[in-house]
Amino acid sequence: MQVLDFNLGLALTHAKYYVSYGMHRVNGGRITSGDVFMDGYPASKMLQAGYRERLSPNMAVMANAFYRTQKNLPDQLDMNLKLLLMDRIWVGGGHRLDYASNVQFGIVTDRLRLGYVFEFPVARSYQLLGRIHEFTAVFNLFPKDDRDKRDILPTW
Repeated sequence: MQVLDFNLGLALTHAKYYVSYGMHRVNGGRITSGDVFMDGYPASKMLQAGYRERLSPNMAVMANAFYRTQKNLPDQLDMNLKLLLMDRIWVGGGHRLDYASNVQFGIVTDRLRLGYVFEFPVARSYQLLGRIHEFTAVFNLFPKDDRDKRDILPTW
């Protein structure tokens, strides 16, 4: 079965904060081909907000929250707190209410961001049965514009 669907999103950003809304599977998976064994996929709606602040020339902090709702699943709320050291190394932790906690770290360069997240379930979680190791790699196709001299925190 092949499914054709799309996602939508909107973000309002500022140098210190952002708010975004997104929707996955907007069409609900109703455009299919091949053997059809499902009626569709429910759409997921997400709301995310974050704040970041430079504490000193070598340290910045970021806090964010993520809320997701989807039909037939319990709502989910994640919260994270991260420190960026020397604009190159970030460490942090987070908690997904009633499901899991995590520790995370990564490296930020001008063109590449590498990250690792170790997530472990809370004792009463029934949806997350084991530990999760998540690796991320982001490569910027276009370099930063050298004409932009503003002191903007890197995204991590």
